[in-house]
Amino acid sequence: MKSKFFLAMAMVFLISIFGCGGTDTDNNGEDALIYYNFDEYNDGDVPSDWFFVDEAKADTLGPSDWSIASKQLYQASKIGGTDTTFTETDTTQNLYGTFAYVGNQDWTDYVFEAKFKAVDNNGLGFIFRHSTTEDGKHVFYRFLMVNDKLFGGECFRLDYYDGEEYHLIKKTDRLSFDMNTTYNMKIEVYGTLIKVYRNEWLCMELNDVSLSKGNVGLFCMANKAYFDDIKVTAYGY
Repeated sequence: MKSKFFLAMAMVFLISIFGCGGTDTDNNGEDALIYYNFDEYNDGDVPSDWFFVDEAKADTLGPSDWSIASKQLYQASKIGGTDTTFTETDTTQNLYGTFAYVGNQDWTDYVFEAKFKAVDNNGLGFIFRHSTTEDGKHVFYRFLMVNDKLFGGECFRLDYYDGEEYHLIKKTDRLSFDMNTTYNMKIEVYGTLIKVYRNEWLCMELNDVSLSKGNVGLFCMANKAYFDDIKVTAYGY
């Protein structure tokens, strides 16, 4: 009896820290803080518990167009922008686009998983530890994959966005993605440790102290893309 009581209390404690919500529709999401496979939506639907943001400097080919297509969340425009002209020696180019986010901004340590398929070769990625400040600014980490050389590709990069501009934390060149190919992504955050996996390959690992908590999201920069099976679990569970 005591073991059952303490187990129940532990579950209540975890829920109070990490929150809950989202759509938990099958066994893949049974232990998740959130899980979306979008199977219950129709084409053209817009999930009501997601939020969508077009960055002010993403001033080309907008606005964004997020909706359900073929039971996936699809971003259908090529909205994007940059505030610099790329050169081979410029590794700090700011790349802007649109993002969708969901979840509890008090989440701390967690595992964020998703599938994606890019339609174009520009920027695509994921945001995490995202939160909105009291004055309405968004702050977050962004893991971005870029193929197009016009925007510094081929590369994977991790940026910190402070509500005004991006700050490059790490950039690895000669890495890319194939268009119209489905990939599995996983991002683990635990304290200052950040690990990023693609198809179980550890493609980036580092420590950074800029952000300690926040929710998760999806990012497109001049790219159309599909996203599915979006899942967040508490780290270690």
